[in-house]
Order: sequence, then structure tokens, then C-alpha cells
Amino acid sequence: PRLSSPPGARAAMVAWSRLEGGCKGAAYEAVLKEAHPNPAAAARRLPAAAAVGPKADPLALSAVLDELLPGRTYRVSVAMRTEDHGDLTGEALEFTTAPSHPDVPELPGIAGKTKSSIKLKWAPPFACGSPVTSYELELRRAAGAGGTYSISGVELPGASVRGEVVYQGADTRFELKSLRPGTAYEVRLRASNLHGWSEPSPWQACATAAAAPCAPAAPFVASLGLDWLSVAWRAPEDCGGAEVSAYTLEVDELGGEGFMVKYNGPHQAYTHAKAVPGRKYRFRVRATNAAGASPFSPALEATACCGPPAPPGPIALAGKPRPTSLPLRWAAPADNGSPIQLYQVAMRAVADGAPQGCFEVCHNGEAAACELRGLRPATLYEVSAVAISALGASAPSPPTLHAT
Repeated sequence: PRLSSPPGARAAMVAWSRLEGGCKGAAYEAVLKEAHPNPAAAARRLPAAAAVGPKADPLALSAVLDELLPGRTYRVSVAMRTEDHGDLTGEALEFTTAPSHPDVPELPGIAGKTKSSIKLKWAPPFACGSPVTSYELELRRAAGAGGTYSISGVELPGASVRGEVVYQGADTRFELKSLRPGTAYEVRLRASNLHGWSEPSPWQACATAAAAPCAPAAPFVASLGLDWLSVAWRAPEDCGGAEVSAYTLEVDELGGEGFMVKYNGPHQAYTHAKAVPGRKYRFRVRATNAAGASPFSPALEATACCGPPAPPGPIALAGKPRPTSLPLRWAAPADNGSPIQLYQVAMRAVADGAPQGCFEVCHNGEAAACELRGLRPATLYEVSAVAISALGASAPSPPTLHAT
């Protein structure tokens, strides 16, 4: 066989002359093999453009050799099948296809990653007869929920959006740096030689490792009452690329033992019960995800509500009763954030187990004790006290009975 024209990158045309003298029922086919094939590769047999017959060209036959690879050396021979002599094969023709741009590279592989970098590596593609001289790597953020892509900080629609070229060079390794933690990206690669650029590879998904969240903002007071404080907080602005799984709230009761953990869980609110009215508290919070815990937020300082005092304790005898007086005392109550200014004691007589009339105020004083004078001898009295501050009066203490 002979080449009809210089071979192309992926096809060639060969022709041959009819065997002199002819053979009855002759038919031709071209047998194609690579000059240095994979041992497992089989020869390709391609039918001739026409078989010898009454209407065939008596001088030349031909075949188109397609689906060839650029820059490869092939051997082609012509086999003739006849009714008289069986199969006859002529000498082989060796030729090399024209070089071309490289094949599409395989997807880059992930060689390692951190929270801000991804290491990529790739194998050289088939060079198609001319050595690969350069690679070009594109990077883009993976599509968001709305199907948009982020290129250089700009959100663009459409899956056909090109990425940002982050590398051009001859190495088959590259490290992407200054990436966002826990973020999904896509990369693709193309290669070039003296004959041009290959088509790019498909987009390859990759992602950085997650990082611990940044510190949340300081908590804020959601609501408060006389003996409770409710605080809430917002999620961190940057969760490190992983969902926040828990928040830890610490409370410092000023003058106490410092910050102590009061809440750990997924919610973003906490009610501090049994707060002391008028006392200052400090609250701080941190967030935790799969990669670790954030620093603590700045502290919130809040004061529990102030209100009227709590009721004084039950009135008890402070000494031995006398015929016309009773020495009394009681436990000072919580002032609920406003100092107690005054105590009032009221009393009424009890006869035959029944109170006589209404309570009447019989004492005003600053101390949590007093002596009631001018009483009737051998008489039973019911007594009670209230505490008074600038914010109002407490409820009365539980009534108690004492006799002169």
C-alpha cells in the first residue's frame, strides 16, 4: 500500500494497485496495527473502498484509516481474499500521524487539604506527538443554593461560567492557597503543546477542611424580671464552613467565683433563674462545630431588676416577755436591689382564739427588732411586720402569736 496524501492527526488514506493477472472473486481489506502496540491490542481490519469485480477500478483500490491517534506510528498492510488462493497479505507500510494538541487531561487528584489550602496533582495527558509544555488550572466556588457561581467575588448564573485562572506552568502539582475554610470549590485543567491547547477536563469538586467558628457577638438581654434574666445571642458571622452544633454560656456573678458554665446546647437563649434583684451579672458565649470551639464573645454586663423588699421573717421573741411589753425580732429580708429604709410592725389582740379587730401599726423603725410597750398584762397578741424601701413595701411577714 501507499499513502494517498500526507497523513493527518487522526486519519490517513492508503491506496494499492490490483494484483496483476487478477484473481477470481478477489476482495481487499486494509489491516492496521500500531508499530509499538499494547500487547493486548488487536489489529483493526478495515474494508476497502471497493472490491475487485467487473465494475471495480482495475488499477487502484483505497481505504480510509480513521480514529487514529496523533503522533503515533502505524503499520498497514493489504490483505486479499480470493476464491482460488485463499488469503494473501502484502508487505506493510509504516507511517506516522501528524502531531496535534494534547488529549483532555484526567481530573486533578486531591493530594491534601487544610482549612485554607488544597494540594492538587495530576498525570500528564497523552501528548499527541508533541511534548506537553504547559498546564492551565481554573478555580471557581461551587454553585450555591441558587445555582450561581462566585468568580472573583462576583456571583454569576449558569453552569457554563469559566473559572479564575490560578496556575499556568509545566509542573503537575499545585497548591491552592488563601481559600475559605469549609468551602466547596471546583477546578478543571487543560494542557498545551506546540500545536495548541487541549479541551478542559470536566470540573472536579474539592473542598477545604472546616475551621472552628469565629467568636460570636456579645449576648444581649431579651427580657428580665425581679429574680430572673433572659439573654440571647446570634450565630457567629463565620461558622468555619461547618454547622454550629452547640453553644456554651458562662455566667459570672460579680463578687462570686468567676465565670461558670450555665448552659451547653444548641439553642441561642438562656434564662438565668433565681437572680438576685439589683445584682450585676456578666454573660459570655462561644460556639462549637466539628472542627472545634470558637473564642468566647465579649461579655455582656446586666443587672437584675430591682423591686420592693421580700417579706421579713416571722417575728420571734427577742427576750422574756413582761406584763406590759414584748421584746421582738425578725430576720431581715432580701432588699431586691433597693436598700430597706423602714420596718413597720402591726398588732392586734386575740381573745378566746379569735382576733379582736384589725391590725394597727404600733412601731416604725430601721432595725429588725423592737420592743412593744403599753400592752395589757396576760394578753395574747398577733403581730406581723413589713419592710419598706424606695420601691415600695413588702408583703407582711407570717403572723405570729405572743403573750405578755
